[in-house]
Amino acid sequence: MNLETLSAIAQIVAAIGVIASLFYLAVQIRQNTRSMRAVVVDALTRGIADILSSQTPEIMRSFMRVMENPDTASEDDRLRAMPQFFALFKLFENAWFQQR
Repeated sequence: MNLETLSAIAQIVAAIGVIASLFYLAVQIRQNTRSMRAVVVDALTRGIADILSSQTPEIMRSFMRVMENPDTASEDDRLRAMPQFFALFKLFENAWFQQR
């Protein structure tokens, strides 16, 4: 074998190595993306659960009255439920931004 043949073989092996590393990188990026999505979904779920479970029974009753029929709920019920609606809206907004 002469020097040109060895050079050509080395270039082919190097090209195969680059292509293999690109495939490996693509797989790693896909796995990382799936992992990050799972973390985001878990955080959003935990956030919703925290909002709903940290409320006093009175605030939860007000929240449910407003959810069932906002027109018949009292002004006090609507005022008590407003922070929960805002917190849920912000969580859903975050979910929407994460989905894009």
